[in-house]
Amino acid sequence: LGSTVRLLVDRPATETTSAQARAQWQADDVDGVTWLMGADAEAGTFVDARMDAVVDDYDFQASVMAVVPAYPLRPRPSRRLPMLAATAGSYGR
Repeated sequence: LGSTVRLLVDRPATETTSAQARAQWQADDVDGVTWLMGADAEAGTFVDARMDAVVDDYDFQASVMAVVPAYPLRPRPSRRLPMLAATAGSYGR
């Protein structure tokens, strides 16, 4: 508790519940979840959060410190592949 951890937001906050996220050691549908206080992030967003408390023996409560910016995907440079000038024929002729 008290350390800053990078979390993946699973469900955004609604009017009645806090946002739900998980750390790298929290498997989906197996381990507990982390409830985010003060989170205004969409599902699929990474946030850095401070782990504040343990809830119900297996869940965590955390405060969002920062939303990790999404990096734009860079297109991979294309490359030309070498082509054979002549073929050796097909197998089974």
